[in-house]
Amino acid sequence: MASSSNVSTRRSDVVRVAVAGNPNSGKTTLFNVLTGARLKTGNYPGVTVDVTSGERRHKGGELVFYDLPGAYSLSAYSIDELAARRFILEEKPDVVLNVIDSANLERNLYYTLQLRELDVPVVGALNMIDEAEEAGVEIDAERLGEILRTPMVKTVGSKRRGVEELLDAIVETARKDAFRWTPSVYGVEIERAAERALAALGKATTPDETAPTTWAALKIVERDKDETAKWRAVNEGELPDGATEAVEWLERHVGESAPVYFAGQRYGVIRGAVRETVRRVKPPERKTPTSRIDAFALHPVFGVVGFLVVMAAVFYATFTLSEPPVAWLERGFAALGEFAASRIDDPTLRSFVVDGAIGGVGGVLSFAPIIVVLFLLVTLLEESGYMARAAFIMDNVFHRFGLHGQSFIPLFIGFGCTVPAIMAARTLKSPTDRLVTILVSPLISCGARLPIYALIVGAFSPPEYSWAILLGVYALGPIAAMGTALLFRATLFRGETSPFVMELPPYRKPTMSGAMWHVGRRLWRFLKNAGTVIFAASILVWALTAFPRPAADATAREALEQSYAAQMGEAIAPAMAPLGLDWKAGVALVSGLAAKEIVVSTMGVLYHAEEAAPDATLRERLRDDGSFDALSAISLVVFVALYVPCFATLATIRRETGSWKWVAFVAGYTVALAWIAAFLAHRLGVALL
Repeated sequence: MASSSNVSTRRSDVVRVAVAGNPNSGKTTLFNVLTGARLKTGNYPGVTVDVTSGERRHKGGELVFYDLPGAYSLSAYSIDELAARRFILEEKPDVVLNVIDSANLERNLYYTLQLRELDVPVVGALNMIDEAEEAGVEIDAERLGEILRTPMVKTVGSKRRGVEELLDAIVETARKDAFRWTPSVYGVEIERAAERALAALGKATTPDETAPTTWAALKIVERDKDETAKWRAVNEGELPDGATEAVEWLERHVGESAPVYFAGQRYGVIRGAVRETVRRVKPPERKTPTSRIDAFALHPVFGVVGFLVVMAAVFYATFTLSEPPVAWLERGFAALGEFAASRIDDPTLRSFVVDGAIGGVGGVLSFAPIIVVLFLLVTLLEESGYMARAAFIMDNVFHRFGLHGQSFIPLFIGFGCTVPAIMAARTLKSPTDRLVTILVSPLISCGARLPIYALIVGAFSPPEYSWAILLGVYALGPIAAMGTALLFRATLFRGETSPFVMELPPYRKPTMSGAMWHVGRRLWRFLKNAGTVIFAASILVWALTAFPRPAADATAREALEQSYAAQMGEAIAPAMAPLGLDWKAGVALVSGLAAKEIVVSTMGVLYHAEEAAPDATLRERLRDDGSFDALSAISLVVFVALYVPCFATLATIRRETGSWKWVAFVAGYTVALAWIAAFLAHRLGVALL
């Protein structure tokens, strides 16, 4: 079973394995196969956003795997690269499993060399070897392992090919002394400079309790910013003289900057290894299926149009396919409520069951089919590799609004949940680009908002146009995010955005079993919330509406208006009135701070139309309620799309930015933006209708 984890105390009988690799190398898929876990996978960078652990027993022994964030190098240009590097240095795993994309061997081996520089045991998984073989490329894994002094095993994670051999190699490598990597691999110049730097570091104050290593000396000579800063922090802001002289000597001797020279020497080793171990058995195709599709998908005009068409088709299919089961569930819960009302004599208990439990939770569960259909379609797009193309074609648009092209990935993830979206911003190398992305991510409509949209849009729009209206509501988030980012860039965060560089993976056929698993995971989380948080919130709201007990002759509406909920709502009413919303909508919006789905359950409890039939659905009750109309629906949907995110998202912003200041800023600006946008939408609606 996998879990998000801080590494526990080392046990001598357990082999601890860090799983590292480039984005799109199939790292998380292989991790899932090795551990039986079911982590989020997708055919685009930025999927793994935290260190996650999983266990596996093999031939009587126990292995614990830690899935590190995907990174192209260990040069600490992004938070993910730094996190992967620090995990290996500080936690000292027994083995590092380096997952390598066999079809992009030279680029992936750059990361392999940097892992070897850390002087830890490494096992290489030549993953997706089937794609390399289909392209006519043969790799001599045994010879490649001999050259790099790293065992290499051919694997196909999605097909479980090579898994047993890989586990054997991991266990064997953990039990023997690993070959020590030395700077001499990169030539006498780097070796001599590293020796000088190591001698100087040995005489200085160390930044931690461990003695300086050859790796630390290499990083100092390479002018690595993070390692240099650590040594300067404990040595009065300066590097030891000998270390500085070693760097200057190397650059004078080779005639170029140290980082550039290091990269050249690494690629020299890689090219030599590839020449000896890789053989092409057939010429490459001039036009692959991926290149043919990309001729259209990446076109500056047709690509954008195609993306919009794909998104429109997704929302059309979502509403068309999900409406029948949604209607069945609504009728089913309404009939269940009518049945319970006819069987329970006590008025308080009847109200508790019918209005609180069934009305609140049932109102949310009715929209589960929409979640299933939407997330199934989105998952298929992710796994096919299309969303990476969408990020590429949106780069020019994003840059015009002050967002980095790679911000598309966190923002797109936000359509599922804002928490992992904010964490995925770690892949951005520029701190400014990352912070701007975090600040605007809450404007993207997460999956928790979908039941609210489905309720309101389904209640007040013609069925044949519901999908288009839902698409427009979802488009409101990205539009607001880009406009807000432009404002932030012009005021708080002046300066150019960094260049956008992103690998485009080949198109791959999505596996229906994997896609359905992801959808099931999302549905389970939705049902779990309905059975816990939403149920508790529904009962709390019911209690506020049911007490104090009204007079025996009071109507349902009079009883509600005399309740504690109404008294609380009156304090919110002045702010809601300009938006065409009553106090009940205000109470529902406040309840949504805990979790957005609670807005629906709260409305299920609050909105009672006396003239509605006993088995009326929530959408019918909203239409029949005299305080809610189409204009109110417009205001509510716009407000929900933009207002302050849930508590879990705010906590994540605090953790990722390290400051409560940005939490307060997000809460404040989103509420203000939501109110202004809802007010303008309502006034426009009044003018037009």
